[in-house]
Amino acid sequence: MQVERPFYSETLQLIDKNCLQILLEKFERLPEATQGSIELAINRKTSAMNVNDTVDAAIDLGMCAESILTKSESSEQLSLQVRLLGSRLSSDVYEERVQNYNQLKAFYSIRSDAVHNAKIKDEYKVRDIGKIEPKRILNETSKILSLCILEIIELGGISDLDKELILLR
Repeated sequence: MQVERPFYSETLQLIDKNCLQILLEKFERLPEATQGSIELAINRKTSAMNVNDTVDAAIDLGMCAESILTKSESSEQLSLQVRLLGSRLSSDVYEERVQNYNQLKAFYSIRSDAVHNAKIKDEYKVRDIGKIEPKRILNETSKILSLCILEIIELGGISDLDKELILLR
């Protein structure tokens, strides 16, 4: 096994020194099923951001997204569930939600190519931005998913019903 330097690194910015402790306390109060989903999401997100193969990264990020943004027993419209709930959880600002929706849509095209073709294109179109290289889209997706994970913890977890109701807000 060879360890390579990650191609991407997010910086965690803590508002104050107690922020991480508060976050961990909130996480520990989550229902066990939600903790499991978040742990899986974080593990897959970490794996995606530390692998140099973009096909593997896209697949891992897809598992991260689906573990927290889709209903537990649903296999329908996964891409739509991820885009809608992901954009809604990642920001309260409408314009940012639209931008995140477009990023997640492009991401799901990459993920689909990775899963179904075992290869990805050199560029993907992101609405209102243009054609972008896949690594950049994966990096943006990672940031969006981080925001979603944090929001889920802040909300005290979200049930399948909550996932539907959040979209109605």
